[in-house]
Amino acid sequence: MDSESSIEALAWMRRQVEQGISPAGVTDVRAPFKNGSEVLMPDLPAAIPDLQETAGDLEWGVAAFPQIGDQPGTFANSHNFVLTTQSQRDDHVAHAVMIFLGWIGGHSAGWSAGGNVPASNAARKQPEFIQSVQAPIAEAPAYEESLFFLPAVPNSREIAANSYERAVSQVVLGQEKPADAARMANRNAQDQLDDLRKVYGI
Repeated sequence: MDSESSIEALAWMRRQVEQGISPAGVTDVRAPFKNGSEVLMPDLPAAIPDLQETAGDLEWGVAAFPQIGDQPGTFANSHNFVLTTQSQRDDHVAHAVMIFLGWIGGHSAGWSAGGNVPASNAARKQPEFIQSVQAPIAEAPAYEESLFFLPAVPNSREIAANSYERAVSQVVLGQEKPADAARMANRNAQDQLDDLRKVYGI
């Protein structure tokens, strides 16, 4: 997290504030977008229902994240179902779980109403999703190839919050220099990973 490219990314974010492209002192990206002092709101699709309910007079639309740098890339997140070892001990329960998961995936186009992008390719081709406000997200070139998930390690969200997310916040708010924030992020993430190795014996 303290690589030169990470430091440059943080510096780029800060320059957007210093050049007046993004308002200073913002801790909630939705507020300046709703009041018209910000023209872009980088946020999760889950922000869509909030805008629909609380910004009725605002003209807005949804688009894929713009490419910044040499290649496209956006952090992704998801909800996950887990088939536990206990459930697989009973063939009938395991079979019922698989049927349930298959049904959920096949009927997930309606998730778009709640601000979620259906994980199923088939669901994203159904009219319910195609006609939704967030359909342009999935229509972007190289959409699936440009999404990146956090590593599949325990507490990855907590590690992210205490490392790179904190670094971004500190730099954007002008509280830390990019290089210092990047070093802090790297140190915090490594400390938490080391603690996890002790807990899980890995």
